Amino acid sequence: MALRPGQIVKNLIPTEPVTINKVQKLGASVSISFSGVNTNRANTKVISSSEFEALEIRFYRN
Repeated sequence: MALRPGQIVKNLIPTEPVTINKVQKLGASVSISFSGVNTNRANTKVISSSEFEALEIRFYRN
């Protein structure tokens, strides 16, 4: 999967969709910096490659 900054992902956190700010590969894991679409709160989450592949991309925001 090619996740890019600006894309909106549905299932990274359970409370709301998020806008991707940065994606960085960390060996077998992936670090994702994001902001909540509704709350605009910024955060970073490290997930496994299998969790990364399961993310649902909703659309791309410019």
